[in-house]
Amino acid sequence: MLQPVPRPTRITVAVDNRLSWQTIPPGWVEQTEAGARQRSFHDFFNYAGLHRPVLLCSTPAVHVSDVTVRTDLSGSTGTVGYAVTVAGGEAQVRVELRDAEGRVVASGAGSEGLPARRRGRVRGGRRGAPVERR
Repeated sequence: MLQPVPRPTRITVAVDNRLSWQTIPPGWVEQTEAGARQRSFHDFFNYAGLHRPVLLCSTPAVHVSDVTVRTDLSGSTGTVGYAVTVAGGEAQVRVELRDAEGRVVASGAGSEGLPARRRGRVRGGRRGAPVERR
């Protein structure tokens, strides 16, 4: 949920276009009598800056930082497993697997595992594109 900032807030962004062997494009900074000079193996100027809109968002101190879903299909029985990473502290994790009509077909608790009902197995599974919500 996006919430407006209660008062004007200054946000300062530092942009650095110095090249190294870990940047794209790769290069290096060489110290010369005239000062630091970038050296590279590419044929364009390595501009720096923000060249498109940037959306800033904040998260609560404790928040979900990653979700991994593992699926498999054997015949028409699908298997679904999950792992949820929580950052900034501890939280209770509950998951629900819903069918195309929005009915809960499996659920689970804990940061990883198979949804409890039917041990993560879902009958009537099929390969294909995700179902669009109606």
